[in-house]
Amino acid sequence: MNCEGQKPGSRKVAQGYFILLGFGLVPLGCLLFDLWRYPYFISGGLAMRIVASGLLAKGELPYVDFWDWSQPIVFESLKSLHVLCAALAALGLSVIPASFIPLCIFCLVIASLILLAAIAAQALFSVDSGEQQFEIQDFAIACAFGLLLSALIARFDFGELQYVLMLAIAPWLLLRWLAHNRLPASSQSAESLQAMVLRRTALPMILSALVGGIAGAAACLDIPYLLVFVILESVLLLHSHRWHSLFSLEWLTFILTIAINFLYLTSLQEPVHTAFWQWTMPLKWLNYSIVDPAMVAPLTSPNRVDIVYCLVAAALVAFLFSRKHSCFVPLTGLMLSGLGLYMVEGQGFSHDFIVAIFAITTIFTSAAIIAVRQGVNWFAQFAPQSKNSEILQSPLAFQSVLVVLALTSTTAVWCSLDHDRSRLQDYMSLNITKGNLPLELALEKTSKVNDSVTLLSPYVEPAYPLLLFSGRKPGGYLLWSRPLWLFKWISDNSTFTGPMKDFQAHTWSNIESEIAQQRTDLFIASDDQVLNTFDREKFFRALRKGYLEVDTTGDYFSLGNHQPHEYCGSNPQFRFFVKRSK
Repeated sequence: MNCEGQKPGSRKVAQGYFILLGFGLVPLGCLLFDLWRYPYFISGGLAMRIVASGLLAKGELPYVDFWDWSQPIVFESLKSLHVLCAALAALGLSVIPASFIPLCIFCLVIASLILLAAIAAQALFSVDSGEQQFEIQDFAIACAFGLLLSALIARFDFGELQYVLMLAIAPWLLLRWLAHNRLPASSQSAESLQAMVLRRTALPMILSALVGGIAGAAACLDIPYLLVFVILESVLLLHSHRWHSLFSLEWLTFILTIAINFLYLTSLQEPVHTAFWQWTMPLKWLNYSIVDPAMVAPLTSPNRVDIVYCLVAAALVAFLFSRKHSCFVPLTGLMLSGLGLYMVEGQGFSHDFIVAIFAITTIFTSAAIIAVRQGVNWFAQFAPQSKNSEILQSPLAFQSVLVVLALTSTTAVWCSLDHDRSRLQDYMSLNITKGNLPLELALEKTSKVNDSVTLLSPYVEPAYPLLLFSGRKPGGYLLWSRPLWLFKWISDNSTFTGPMKDFQAHTWSNIESEIAQQRTDLFIASDDQVLNTFDREKFFRALRKGYLEVDTTGDYFSLGNHQPHEYCGSNPQFRFFVKRSK
């Protein structure tokens, strides 16, 4: 291997790689433009966590003063961005967290792309085999474009935890695939290895440590996410049988990051420690084991059969290509892991499919790249010796076809997003003409900016991002009311004992206090199912002492339970209770 100068083949492959990677910026530009054009279309989960981190920045205690079952690492990460916003404001640069935090997540998309490019570039200049260079280039391009296109496909779930997980998995996937498929060191000369150590040791170590740390942090975002990395590595090991690849810097930093997070969780101060370990985590485990029977009826959960069909097709494509191309093996494992996440959540929302969408998109992208390369080579072999033959044999033909496919797929996704938004807007306008108010207009009619609002709903989406962008503040202990639904399930199927009984008492005590002290300006209830969680007469007797039910209802309009507005179970009208004047 020529280590004194840059290899001509590597230079040519790397040049083509960066050219093609540049065209991946098309979906990235579309995503940025869409965020600028429709800033309110972020995931409800992100909006709620922005609100929660704002409360944390003000000194309130998670799980005790306000409740959401997100992990502390999520709250602390967003809290640091709130602090950064305050610091920028002190310097005269006024930014609001509702706009700044989504921009930071977009920067994470760019950072993930840069990591992919750096890993691939380092690998391309470390191998001699032209075939291996093309294999690395093709998979790196597939990962990069698959990531960016998936980020655009999941536009309505921008900022969800699985969205962030996808950004961390993409560089990890490429790095671990390289670790399991690179030529063994014994096949290289001692002189070559020495030159590589002298010239290129620092950068791979930094990249490995960085990717491992980021992946470890992403695995800490939610309980099941660690299993995704375990399954992905297990699939790679079963395929390559290179057990020594486990002893790597990226795995070391991955494990260290998780260990540090675990130590932080065990050292939480009271009463947060009890509220997290004995209230929140058991309730979340219980949620994984329960299926809402209301989802059985038609249109009671988002129908993402299109993703399921694509998953089956992607599995077939991966099976056909996996014998000659090893990249399809980890992609299949990642796709099945994403399906597992969707099934574990058990609610049918599109944001539970994001990891699977990334794997599916990357499988199709990889297959398209391989097919185009083989097709161009085939035409070049059988074309007559002419100027056309020279064009086919040059990288330009291969790159041109991929550019056309990239532009076509990006345009299709862009048009689909715009179509979904337009259909929902038309549907809402039609209902407004019939006298049915959407939840947004009903909220404006019954409250004003800076009012505190408690919205009782077992799911996040009706309340958020509405409360964030309407300027209303959360008025209650529960940022969303999933515990009420789970408490009802416990009372119907079991009994309250120990810490869970304390959690129910703490929750009900907070709601009683909100009503008695009129800390909330407006109560919004989704349906009687949530209200029946408590003693119904007791709840209404307390509520009507300080609040008046107004003759205004609001609807969470959704056209066919399709994005951008999805719901689970029933989707009734919301009832509004305003504070009585003293």
